[in-house]
Amino acid sequence: MSPAPKKAVIRCAWAGNDAEYQRYHDEEWGVPLKTDVAIFEKLVLEGFQAGLSWITILRKRENFRRAFDKFEPERIARYGAKVEAAAARPVGKLSGLAIRGGLTTENPLGDLVADAQLAASRAPDKGSSQVAFMNPAGVRADLQPAADGTVTYGQIFASQPWRTNVGA
Repeated sequence: MSPAPKKAVIRCAWAGNDAEYQRYHDEEWGVPLKTDVAIFEKLVLEGFQAGLSWITILRKRENFRRAFDKFEPERIARYGAKVEAAAARPVGKLSGLAIRGGLTTENPLGDLVADAQLAASRAPDKGSSQVAFMNPAGVRADLQPAADGTVTYGQIFASQPWRTNVGA
């Protein structure tokens, strides 16, 4: 007796010819998630997907799992204490307020951020960048140093735009 013929898989057009997309379509898409970790992972990945194609996220999923402790909420919940300690660390000192400026005016804070990103990426092991770009509208807050001029990582983060393009 011969084996039964395999049924042809009918796929949505979005799966295309990409093997990872096809695997996702056939094995995961439309399948209810049953564990808290699986649901949490999906929510986090969906958040990272904003502005990207889903295939980009699928191809980097293992990297996300390594970076986020396999999406175990109890472990990730402990990140807060580490972040708070890092945010309180001083970065340096300013002699005064670093302001954002306006969309059509000079942007001292944006220039400062772009210069810092350029300096941080100039090393050969970081890409040897020659140019850094700052979207003036992207700087979210002015930098108000402490009375002694100290600025912390938390303050720097609070002023950072969601997207800053640094290019070579």
